[in-house]
Amino acid sequence: MSIVVRSPAHQWALVGVFSAFQVITTIVPYSISVGVEGTISVGLVSAPLIGVLLGPVLGAIAVVIGSVLGIMINSSAGIMWYFTPIATASGAFVAGAIRTGRSTLVAPVFLAGLIAFLLGPVGYLCLSYVWLHCITLLPVAALAIPSVGGRVKSYLEQVSDRVRLTSAVALLSFVAVMT
Repeated sequence: MSIVVRSPAHQWALVGVFSAFQVITTIVPYSISVGVEGTISVGLVSAPLIGVLLGPVLGAIAVVIGSVLGIMINSSAGIMWYFTPIATASGAFVAGAIRTGRSTLVAPVFLAGLIAFLLGPVGYLCLSYVWLHCITLLPVAALAIPSVGGRVKSYLEQVSDRVRLTSAVALLSFVAVMT
C-alpha cells in the first residue's frame, strides 16, 4: 500500500501549482512571425503541456487562472484581450483530450475557436493569420475518427517506441497550439 494518500485537495493543489507556472510563462514574451507580426507569450505554448499533465478539465482551469493573472501582471501578453485566456484554455483542453483518448472533442473545440476568432473584433483584419489553421483542419478531422484518436493515445503510451511516441507528441502539440 502506498504511503501517499491522495485527497480531493491533491488535484486542486496541482491546479494551483500549474496556474503559477502558467502565470510565469504568460509574462515571458515570445516573438513569432507567421502571417502577422507581433509577440505572443510562452504561455500559449506551455498551455498544451499543462493539459497533457493535468487532463482536459483541470488543465484548462489551471491555464485560465494562470493566463488571467499573467495578463493582469503583463497586459502586453494579452494580445487579443479576453480571448487570450480562452485560446490558451482551449489548447490545454485539446491536448488533455487527445492524451486521455477523448479526441472526438477536438474538432468541435477547434471549429468553435476558429469561428469565434473570425467573428471577433480582429478576425477580419487578420485573415492572413488563418491559413495555418486551415491546414490544421486535416489532422483535426483525422482525430475526429475514433480509431485514429485511439491510435494516437496508444502511441503516447508507448514510451519504448520512440518513433510512434515522437509522431504522436508532434501531432498533439501542433493541434493543441493551433487551437
